[in-house]
Amino acid sequence: FTIVSECISPTITLLDSDSPVELGEPMHFVATVDGTEPFVYTWDFGGPGTGEGLDTPTPVYTYTAHGSYTVAVTVTNDCGSDAESLPVEVTCTAPEASFTSDSPVLVGEPLHFTATVEGTEPFVYTWDFGGPGTGEGLDTPTPVFTYTAYGSFTVTLTVDNGCGSDAFQAQVK
Repeated sequence: FTIVSECISPTITLLDSDSPVELGEPMHFVATVDGTEPFVYTWDFGGPGTGEGLDTPTPVYTYTAHGSYTVAVTVTNDCGSDAESLPVEVTCTAPEASFTSDSPVLVGEPLHFTATVEGTEPFVYTWDFGGPGTGEGLDTPTPVFTYTAYGSFTVTLTVDNGCGSDAFQAQVK
């Protein structure tokens, strides 16, 4: 008996199941391949990020920068190779910020602030309390500030996320 086996080069179809995605959200890919196994998968996601299953037909990749990218996969076996690519989009929403406080307070009493921000995380918080005093958690959404002088002060919250920034102001006493 003679066994003859035919080696068939891979033929790939690349499907993108998630584009567009918000920055930081995972994007799932599916490559379907016909041909003679075993296959070796080589993925290029076209942008910075991290992934899982990068040597499989169904990787998951999370981009760390927003933008338009081209995802490519090459599949090889002992008989040849095939490649496919497709465009993907990673979106980013600029922040929209506001805050509340427990104003008014007496001089020397802590004043608590709570920021509300919509947009793509992560956020960088910058507070300007407009007057003399000391504070804690000044780079967080919930700082506490104690004024050392009497008066009305304009507090400014600026929030940045790499996609844009927003500033919100309010008077406190």
